[in-house]
Amino acid sequence: MAKSEAGDIVDKVEHLSKRVAQQMIAAAKVLLYEKADALREEADSLLSLVPRARTWPALDETYQSQTQTSQASNISLS
Repeated sequence: MAKSEAGDIVDKVEHLSKRVAQQMIAAAKVLLYEKADALREEADSLLSLVPRARTWPALDETYQSQTQTSQASNISLS
């Protein structure tokens, strides 16, 4: 509902004004944002319970270091 267009809803529901459709969309967006905020707070709360020893390197950095190590070992074996 939150992603809908008022005109689409009006076309599908008999006797529904565009103004009411816009209000319905606005209400759906409010509910969606409230739910998202609650889930974000819950996730932050749960993540605070997990110890974080170190930050993980970005995937591209990991791939590059593995590639360099692999290439170095191939050169030394040749």
